[in-house]
Amino acid sequence: VNGVKDCFAPVPFEKVADKDFTVLLQNTIVDLQKRAQQMGIELPERDYAFSFKAQKNALTFAPGSFPMLPVQLAEIKAITELIYDTKINRITNIRRMRVTTDDPAGSTDYHDYSTRTNTFTQTVSNPYQFEVHSFSGDLGKLIESLYKSKHGFILKSLHVEPAPEAPMAQGQQPPVRGNPGAVAPPPGGANPPPGQRPPPGPAGARAARPETLKTVLN
Repeated sequence: VNGVKDCFAPVPFEKVADKDFTVLLQNTIVDLQKRAQQMGIELPERDYAFSFKAQKNALTFAPGSFPMLPVQLAEIKAITELIYDTKINRITNIRRMRVTTDDPAGSTDYHDYSTRTNTFTQTVSNPYQFEVHSFSGDLGKLIESLYKSKHGFILKSLHVEPAPEAPMAQGQQPPVRGNPGAVAPPPGGANPPPGQRPPPGPAGARAARPETLKTVLN
């Protein structure tokens, strides 16, 4: 059991409450925003609060807010820093568990999961949802970073959606496979203008279908 606990060290958090927590929260948000800007990582909005929008400017908090809010703040900060280190393109959203009535219903800052305690190891699992945009290689690095963390971050599920295909510019013609620089023939298979030679290729060969690039995973 002790060996297992060594691999699931809790994320350190500051034991603050009320106004002191507000100061800590605001400073943490500013630090995370600055680092994202320095690394060229996009956030959902200019003044993104990393799921703490309802608490960012609060001076009083509902009973039961502490120490859970500082714990959540420390854990979200730790995971966000791992995401930054893998240099993903964008953080789209972060969701956490509701703690008190201060967490409004219908907000995109929260999910419907709850904390669980392992009766064997006595470890506590706090669920979070992170939505990011990245290349497949960066996603692999993020999964590896979560696995290697001493805090025992566990990836419970992974949902991947491919990026939409980039629209073709108006009037642009796709290239023909096998002949770089050539364009697809006009509709109806019209002959080339007088004096212009057709693109080289085997005698009697038909023009190949236009080839377009498709993003498999972004």
